[in-house]
Amino acid sequence: MERSPLRSRIQEKETMTVLQRIRPSIVGLLSALLALFLIVGQLGAASALPSQTEGPLILPGTDGEPSTGTVTVHKYEQGDLWGVPSNGAVMDVDGTPIAGVTFEAQQIEAITVGTTEYDLDLSTIDGWQHASKLVLDDGAWLYDGAAATVQLGTTYTANTGATTYSPAVFQDLPIGLYLFTETKVPIGVTKSEDWVLSVPLTDPVERTSWLYDINVYPKNGVSDISKTVNDADAAKVGDTVEWTIIGDIPLDANPDYSQYRDVSETNLKFLPPTAYVVEDQLDDRLKPVSADPTVVTLTSGGIELAVGTDYTVTAEQTAGSKVTVTFTEEGRAKMALAASKASSATAVDVQIVLTTEVVTLNSPESLKGTIGDGLIDNQALLFPNSESIEWEMPVPSNIPETRWGDLVIEKISSTNHQAGLSGATFQVFETKADAEKGTNVIAIDGVSEFTTGKDGIVRISGLRASDFENGNPIQDEKDWQYYWIVETKAPQGYELQAEPIRVAVTGAQTSALVIPVENNPHNADFLLPHTGASGTWMFTIGGLVLLGGGVILAVRRKADTKSGD
Repeated sequence: MERSPLRSRIQEKETMTVLQRIRPSIVGLLSALLALFLIVGQLGAASALPSQTEGPLILPGTDGEPSTGTVTVHKYEQGDLWGVPSNGAVMDVDGTPIAGVTFEAQQIEAITVGTTEYDLDLSTIDGWQHASKLVLDDGAWLYDGAAATVQLGTTYTANTGATTYSPAVFQDLPIGLYLFTETKVPIGVTKSEDWVLSVPLTDPVERTSWLYDINVYPKNGVSDISKTVNDADAAKVGDTVEWTIIGDIPLDANPDYSQYRDVSETNLKFLPPTAYVVEDQLDDRLKPVSADPTVVTLTSGGIELAVGTDYTVTAEQTAGSKVTVTFTEEGRAKMALAASKASSATAVDVQIVLTTEVVTLNSPESLKGTIGDGLIDNQALLFPNSESIEWEMPVPSNIPETRWGDLVIEKISSTNHQAGLSGATFQVFETKADAEKGTNVIAIDGVSEFTTGKDGIVRISGLRASDFENGNPIQDEKDWQYYWIVETKAPQGYELQAEPIRVAVTGAQTSALVIPVENNPHNADFLLPHTGASGTWMFTIGGLVLLGGGVILAVRRKADTKSGD
C-alpha cells in the first residue's frame, strides 16, 4: 500500500461511525485519532494538532495519567438507519437493544513483520506510531502494507445480559490497543465483524485531554421468519396447499457506503449476507408438486430473482421430503441492493411460496392410506448468515397447520339399527349442486366410489376440515366447507337415499366423523301403487326403486299431468 488506509479514513472523517458497524479493515482508526491529535509531528499532520500548550503532553499511564480505562458496548438492532457518527462519548440512541450478546476484548501487545517485532506500548510515542500502521483486511493483518502477525495478550469478557438487556462493560482495561470480537449472539442475529479500539481516546469535546470512559455502539442485523398457509381451495387428498415463507434480510451496515453517491452494486448501504438458506422439512402427508415447487421473490425494490442464478432449489418429489432454497452470491448481492435502495430497508423481505400436494400416509401399516390424525403442520428454518450454518442455529418460523379428517359412513337398517348393511356405495361432493348433478365427484387416491363392508361401515379418509381454513378456525358455520354424500347403490333389498346428505368434518374432532345412514327395506313392506295413481309422489320422495329387474322412475311432472286429467 502506498499510503495507510487508516490515514485516508482520518482525512475523510475524524470520528468513527460505530453505530453502523465498526469496520474491521481499518483497525487503527480510533488509535489514529489519538495519534493525529496528540502525538505532535509523528504522522505528518502537525497542522491539525493542538499546540504544545493546548494539547496534552502527558501520555496515557505516565505522570499521573490513569493506567486503565472502561469500554461500554451498547448493542442495538440495525434497523433502517445506516449510521450516525460516534466518537466514544455517550449518545442518545433510538433502537431495539439486543440481550444475549457476548464480547471478548484481547489486548494486542506486539506486531511481527518478518523477523522484526514492534511493541504496542501506548504509554510511548513509538507504540502509538506502530498502532497507526496496523490494518486488518478481510481477516489478514497488515503492517504498513506488509503481511504481519499480532501477539494477543489477556482476554476480557463481557455480555449484554442473558435475558434482560444491559450494556456490556469492560472495566479496568489496561492502557493499550484491543481487538473486540462478538463470540456469541442470539439466534437470528448477524454478528458484527471484529473491530480494534484503543484505550484511551482523545476527548471529543475538550480535544486536549484523554477519554478513558469510552462508549461504542455497534449494531447487528436481526432476522426473523414467518409462515402462513393457504388451503382454501383444497378439499381432498390430491389437492394442493400453498405455504408462504417470509424471511427478513439481515441488515449489516456497509462502512464504505458514501451518501454522496447513488446507491449501486458498488455503493451499498448494507452488505450482502454471508449466507442465506431456507429449509422446509415437509410432513409425511405433504409432497412437493415438482422438482422446483417454489416461487422466490423480493417483496420490494423491483429486483427480480432467477432460479439457478440467484438461488437454487433442492426438492425430491416424495412425501415428507426436505425443500431447501439456497441463495448464491449473486442472489445475496441483489438482496443487499434491494435493501439499500428501499426507502425502508426493513420492508424488503425474501418471499418463498411453496406448493405441496396433500397425500395419504404410506406408513405405518396401520395408518397406510389414511390421513392419520389430520393435523398437518409445517415449520421453516432460516439460516441468515454463515455462522448460523456453522453453528447449526437456524431461526425457526411459527408453525401454521392445515387440518384434515375422515368421514365414516355407517349403513344401517331403519327397522334394525343394530344391523350394519354391506354393499352400499356412496360418492362425495364439495357442493350440493354437484351432488344433485353427479358432477365433480371427489376422488381419494383415484377412488371415487366408497362401498360399505360386512360391518356396514366405509371410511373416506382425507377431507379438509370444514371449520378450519388458512390456518384459522372459521367462526360462522354458514362459511364452513360442507360436503355432500350421495348413495349411488343401495344394499340388496333396500331403497336408495333420495337426497344428498350434508356433512361437516370438524377440525376439533379427535376421531373420524361417523354418519349413520338409514335405509328402508325394499318398499318398506308396502304394496306398490299403480303408476299414475296418488302414490306416484311417493316415488319422488323415495328416489329409485328396484322392481324385478327394471327401474321405475317417478317424475313429478308426470304426476302433475295425471292429476290434471
